[in-house]
Amino acid sequence: MPPDSKRKKNTHASCWRIDLENDIRSLQSIEPNARWFFTAHHELGHGYYFKAYSRPEVPYLLRTGAAPGFHEGIGELISLASSQVPYLQAQGILPKDFKPDMTAFLA
Repeated sequence: MPPDSKRKKNTHASCWRIDLENDIRSLQSIEPNARWFFTAHHELGHGYYFKAYSRPEVPYLLRTGAAPGFHEGIGELISLASSQVPYLQAQGILPKDFKPDMTAFLA
């Protein structure tokens, strides 16, 4: 949207369980950078958690998941995991022979 537009858009990424089956959708206005890479994985974490408690064998009353804070924790866990060197190498983002500076992780 142009900067002078009167319409405003919420640019916060989100993930939604549309039904109690497998219809899970994410809305994101992303850019090709590290911040959005981790945000996309955070939202995928929500989606996988939705799928975990939306299965037919889970009683209907338990298909709402845990507290929202736990939901955010799952998203953050997946986001953090997506920043690990082995994952980035497996995705072809880092070369296979990349050797991280282990002291940089201490900062």
